Amino acid sequence: MIIGLFGNLLTVVALLKCPKVRNVAAAFIISLCIADFLFCAMVLPFAISGFWTRTWSHGGALCKLVPFLRYGNVGVSLLSIALITLNRYIMIAHHSWYGRVYRKHNIALMIIFSWMFSYGMQIPTLIGVWGEYEPAVSRGKFDYDPELGTCSIVTDEFGRSAKTALFVIAFIVPALLIFICYARIFWVVH
Repeated sequence: MIIGLFGNLLTVVALLKCPKVRNVAAAFIISLCIADFLFCAMVLPFAISGFWTRTWSHGGALCKLVPFLRYGNVGVSLLSIALITLNRYIMIAHHSWYGRVYRKHNIALMIIFSWMFSYGMQIPTLIGVWGEYEPAVSRGKFDYDPELGTCSIVTDEFGRSAKTALFVIAFIVPALLIFICYARIFWVVH
């Protein structure tokens, strides 16, 4: 936790203070570092507490907020890495598009999207209405999970949870994008 706080803060400061390293990827790296810094500062202390006590003693409101922050920051981190990868892919494989795609306004929109999407897709789970109006969709809420000894996404009274949908949307899709972009980079360079 301490190393993560220090390392991410140091990276952000270095990227902001050194004009030589300021480029498009630096904007995405700063977003990644901020998400990881917030994870270290606001999620890991509760994870440590839960690991030691194997219970949750921080109240109901934090039992909803902490997993919301955990999954949100992980989502931002994965999307930031995917954006860095996409940036490299376009730079190498479609260099003629680069200047049009990576304008300051577009970069800002990409970063804002990664934050809003990562947190926004969790709001139904946060307020306990995931799939409420669509019976075929998973439900679930943030609450204490006795099997994990911490607060997480738990199933509703019918055994449904939003974890699968969040896993596919927030992990599988960015992971596929990263894989495809690096495979194409390899193909172009090879």
